[in-house]
Amino acid sequence: MAYGTLQTDVINSSTGLFSTNNAYLGIAKAWVNFNGVGSTTINSSFNVSSVTYNGTGNYTVNFTTAMPISTYVANLQASTKPGTANNYVAILSSQLTSSFTFFTYGANTNTQTDLPIIGCTVFSS
Repeated sequence: MAYGTLQTDVINSSTGLFSTNNAYLGIAKAWVNFNGVGSTTINSSFNVSSVTYNGTGNYTVNFTTAMPISTYVANLQASTKPGTANNYVAILSSQLTSSFTFFTYGANTNTQTDLPIIGCTVFSS
C-alpha cells in the first residue's frame, strides 16, 4: 500500500486557526444539533458556543470562532422526530460573522413553531 506525502511549514496548536478547521476549504466550519422546544439544549456541535432561544420558533446560533465573511452558507433543517416527513420550514433571518438567526415554521400552519430536532451546518471560505 502506498501512502502520500504530507508537507507543512506550520501547524497551529489546539487553539487558533486549526482548532476550528477554518483553514480548510470545502468542509463545514460549524454545525449544531439541538432541541428547540422552549429551550436550546445542544445535543452535539462544532464551533458553536451557544444557541439563544429568542421566542417561539426563533433561534440565534452563536459561533465560538467567527466566520471570515458574513456571506457564508447556513443549511437549516427541522423536524419533530427522526424518519418522518419534514413538514417544517426553517428560514434564515440574519447573518453576522459571529452568529445567525432563523425561524422555524409549521409548513401546514404557517406559524412559528418550536421543534425538538433542529440541525444547522455552516460552510464558508
